Amino acid sequence: MFLCPALGKEMRLHPVNILFFTLAAAELFGLLGVFLAVPAAALVQILIDEFYLQPRKIDAGALDREAAALVEGSK
Repeated sequence: MFLCPALGKEMRLHPVNILFFTLAAAELFGLLGVFLAVPAAALVQILIDEFYLQPRKIDAGALDREAAALVEGSK
């Protein structure tokens, strides 16, 4: 259990997240859940960062071509 803060700091996890995941995983999976809580928290953080918080990359060239095609088609 003493490794969680060091791993959490290395993975840039908030201490409250580590505590929540440790308690939840311990309740669900027992001792194995305690050991897997920090990697599970890191995985959830990665998924949130990649799919929710990361801004969408907009292809301006494709948007310009699509806009030009719409304008040409409407004349």
